[in-house]
Amino acid sequence: MSASRDLLNRRQLLRWGLIGLGATGLATYARSQWWKQAPAAQIPPLPDNEAPDLSFNPMTLLRDFDYGTVKQENGRPIREFEVTANSHTLQLNRAISFVTWSLNGRVPAPTLRATEGEI
Repeated sequence: MSASRDLLNRRQLLRWGLIGLGATGLATYARSQWWKQAPAAQIPPLPDNEAPDLSFNPMTLLRDFDYGTVKQENGRPIREFEVTANSHTLQLNRAISFVTWSLNGRVPAPTLRATEGEI
């Protein structure tokens, strides 16, 4: 008889079921109301008369290397690079601009080249 007292009766089972159903409904409502996605950014259309600048050749950046300067110290070659970091506003068009870092005044930064074994 003591084992039957420890089990849930129908009334307790119904009460716990309703509590669980209410908690699930509340969680669903909270998720739909409180964590809504932010509205998408509105980007204005570009004017038709604004033609892209085609004078820039990105392939030149792939072959433009910074070799630095080589010095000898204790019989070992040491390559030194001078790199300056700045913050600039990059204007993509009349509607879109953002702040970016540039190294030596360039975005993307120059490729630093060295030989294995140089310090």
